[in-house]
Amino acid sequence: MHQVGQATARKWFDAGYTSVKQIQAEIMHGGEDGREGGLKSEGGKEDGKEELERVMQSGFYKSQRPTQEQIFGLLYVEEYGVKMTREDVAGVEGIVREAALKALERRGLGPETLLLVTCGGYRRGKELNGDADVLVSCTQAEGQVGLREEVKKVMVEEMGREILMLKEGSAV
Repeated sequence: MHQVGQATARKWFDAGYTSVKQIQAEIMHGGEDGREGGLKSEGGKEDGKEELERVMQSGFYKSQRPTQEQIFGLLYVEEYGVKMTREDVAGVEGIVREAALKALERRGLGPETLLLVTCGGYRRGKELNGDADVLVSCTQAEGQVGLREEVKKVMVEEMGREILMLKEGSAV
């Protein structure tokens, strides 16, 4: 499972969690009742906020305190197994670029100040990728402060894009 290594797996196993399906059942139905199915509501697609709220109310979350990445691994365990093509990653890059340009424009900065690089496996030429790593920054100091939050706001509020994960990083 995404972001679950040997130490975390051992901790969860020692706490009585022996499978992802068992954890999902507890989150979905409040316990081990043998019902299968993902974390989507039975009547249709569940809002991501509702899914996250359900996770946070579960006994699993309260006892194990999984990280944000581990929660997404549980919520989207099947989707994590599907690799992205280079075209998929390029599409994500385009969406992030559009949002970043809008965010910079709000700050009175032009497109020439945008620094955007798609990294990871995509940059190394991999045909299939597990994720899209897009680094965003600005050549102007005033454009850098709060840029991550502004890009997220543009993507969600203006572009109607749902964000799975947007992490703060450090350049090396």
